Amino acid sequence: MNALRNIRIVLVRPMYGGNLGSVCRAMKNMDIGQLAIVQPRDTMNFSEAQQMSMHAQDVLDARQQFDSLAAAVADCTRVYGTTVRKGLYRSHCKSPREWAPDLVAEADGGPVALVFGPEDSGLANEELAMCTNLIKIPSSTWYPSINLAQAVMICCYECFLAA
Repeated sequence: MNALRNIRIVLVRPMYGGNLGSVCRAMKNMDIGQLAIVQPRDTMNFSEAQQMSMHAQDVLDARQQFDSLAAAVADCTRVYGTTVRKGLYRSHCKSPREWAPDLVAEADGGPVALVFGPEDSGLANEELAMCTNLIKIPSSTWYPSINLAQAVMICCYECFLAA
């Protein structure tokens, strides 16, 4: 399961401590190794993150913080960006289940990033352009937006199964 330890979850401009803590729990549940945060909001409640992380406090404590997405993924061989929207840069999206075998195989050789955008807007087009692959989680057309921590869990779960 060394490949799982090479998967880096990258949160771009996350807003809520509760989501951050829940992301840490999801990562620990699925043995995913690295957490990077790009420009967390000034309003981020880290005590709430600690409460929600429960027994994944070590993941939260080991997080790395970056000023840019480019810096957070600079050493990654592949960068998988998540999106819910259609349009520019998004025509080659696959589901987490479809990408997971490739992602895990790539992570067996070095760091691979799974990138998630802010809760209120997702990744910007410029950020998606930095991604080598795009993930779209299938969901209801009536309410397609998935909570950040839940989206991380779905992607981590598929990687865990593929490993």
